[in-house]
Amino acid sequence: MVLARSCALSAVSAFLAAGLKQKDNTVRQRLREWCYEAAAKRGKQRQAVQVETCFAPLLAWVLSW
Repeated sequence: MVLARSCALSAVSAFLAAGLKQKDNTVRQRLREWCYEAAAKRGKQRQAVQVETCFAPLLAWVLSW
């Protein structure tokens, strides 16, 4: 979001897609599914993101800017 200078899903996915050399819609769908709970995702080994373990490092990274 910081590098794309937008919090819009389409803008972030377009920015990431350019860097990853993938299609915008592919990256957009991956970002959408990343936010889903494990039961709502497709596949047998899908997991939910543990926000508690990500929060402190993410906050430290944001504050370092």
